Amino acid sequence: MMQVRHYFKYGARRAWAIVILILCASLTAGRSPTAEESTGSEEPSRAQLTVLFSGELNGKLEPATCPTCGGGLARRHTLVRAIRLEQNPVLLLECGDLVQSATAESELKFQTALLAMNEMGYDALNIGEFDVALGPRFLTNMSQRARFPFISANVADSNGQRFFPAYALMERVIGGKKLRVAVIGVLSDNAADHLAKQQHLDVTVLSSDQAIASTLDRLKGKADLRILLAHAGAEEAISLARKHPELDLVIYSHEAKLPAENEGSTDAQIVLNAGGEGEHIGRVDVSFDESFGKSSHKSSSPMLSDLIPDSPNVRAILDSSTKMAIARGFAVSESTKQPVRGGYYVGSDWCAGCHPEQFSVWAESRHAKAFAPLRNKKKESDPACLRCHATGHRFFTGFESAEKTPGLANVGCEACHGVGGNHTSNPTTRYGKTSRANCKSCHDKLNSPRFSYSAYYKKIAHETPKQQKTETDPQQEGS
Repeated sequence: MMQVRHYFKYGARRAWAIVILILCASLTAGRSPTAEESTGSEEPSRAQLTVLFSGELNGKLEPATCPTCGGGLARRHTLVRAIRLEQNPVLLLECGDLVQSATAESELKFQTALLAMNEMGYDALNIGEFDVALGPRFLTNMSQRARFPFISANVADSNGQRFFPAYALMERVIGGKKLRVAVIGVLSDNAADHLAKQQHLDVTVLSSDQAIASTLDRLKGKADLRILLAHAGAEEAISLARKHPELDLVIYSHEAKLPAENEGSTDAQIVLNAGGEGEHIGRVDVSFDESFGKSSHKSSSPMLSDLIPDSPNVRAILDSSTKMAIARGFAVSESTKQPVRGGYYVGSDWCAGCHPEQFSVWAESRHAKAFAPLRNKKKESDPACLRCHATGHRFFTGFESAEKTPGLANVGCEACHGVGGNHTSNPTTRYGKTSRANCKSCHDKLNSPRFSYSAYYKKIAHETPKQQKTETDPQQEGS
């Protein structure tokens, strides 16, 4: 009943539109290398497996707030459920790096992502270097809570003992027969240098090439389809594919945000990247002949746009995690409790007294209304959002909450021009200068993909006219 109410909340028309978009994308996207498909056969094989894959989430559990931004685990669950309604059996795989740092906050994010993946029905997780940096003990504990196996053929302790199985075996019924699938996981050899800096870790990265070779030897006669999850870049992944022609599908997870098919694919091997930061999910539909030989495939990368509603189950997991993050004090960083250059925050209302014309321009801009989207999405306490939707969050005397510091909600004057406490008592020619870099700290590719400095600046331009400049009120260009 909960799921039914959720879809009616968004309207029957919208729900049907989503289903249609998903089905159309799955049928038309990607490439098809066989002669049968290229000639437009009207009778495609029913012996087909759908492999969904993700990687490099990097702690981005939620989508960014810009209208065109995709992503979010709650949307991903909705899309996965829709794809499972199709007739093909599904494999759901993760290439690793659910987080991007080894902190207590990252541990919470890892646990949150794990709970969401349990809900989605993932089949395997290959661990990445940032996952490993959280520590073998933590990962072992998390693996016991997962409803799917953690795998890695080349991450071990100093004695060479692996922490997790090298591969996972699973079965799917394809065309009335059981297809045996082996999923192998490896970490890039280059990750050894990164992990070596974590002196508290007893971790060794073994040769991925040798680990794959020995694992394939153990799998002889046990698998009809061999998939490699390589937490590595394109060059390394393609090299591993060429060295091990027994591999049927290689999925890697570095160097790209958009899941896509790699030029390294051949008729015998499929090589794809898993994308990053959760904006898309990768998909490849593999067709088989009667002897389970690959006959064709199509790949695509559906975007998790705002047209896809949140799954209520995963939405509840994310909301609970946000409350826990606030309760644990993650909204305040220990390193930013000291005063910052410029003294203390004063709020935009103080600026209006001396700069009324500039204040009026700001008051009509979207900067002055930047906090509203957070209220609408119940994200007004989310540290990841407050960084760019409030003024001075995580800094001394900066934004704390809409109730405690209402004058610092929204993107105020000091968000762009700097802390104003010292300036109010002693105006100087050095205060207030802005730059393109200031804007790009928030208008980055993830949060503001259509950002154009020249176009956006015109919307907020509020220079002080030369005739209004005085010795007691000097203003830099862009102030």
